[in-house]
Amino acid sequence: MKAHGLDDIQPRYRSAAQWLAQNWEAVRSITPNTSDPIQLQKDFNEQKTTSILPADLAEVEAEKVETIELDQRSAERVAKVINPRKG
Repeated sequence: MKAHGLDDIQPRYRSAAQWLAQNWEAVRSITPNTSDPIQLQKDFNEQKTTSILPADLAEVEAEKVETIELDQRSAERVAKVINPRKG
């Protein structure tokens, strides 16, 4: 590190900068409010956990599921299995 002039960087900033370099393309997709690599990493991870769908799954369509019709008695039995009464 000394040979490259990076020996005076705090370890956590060095680690965050390495993470930023490895994830640069993904981080560019968010609109950063800071240039601090630690904050960028936090913002990226927060967005990753709160996003509804990853970009590569946004256009996936659900397949059609076949449904069946139940008579009243069968429907009541299914309801009891799904929602058992507590007590």
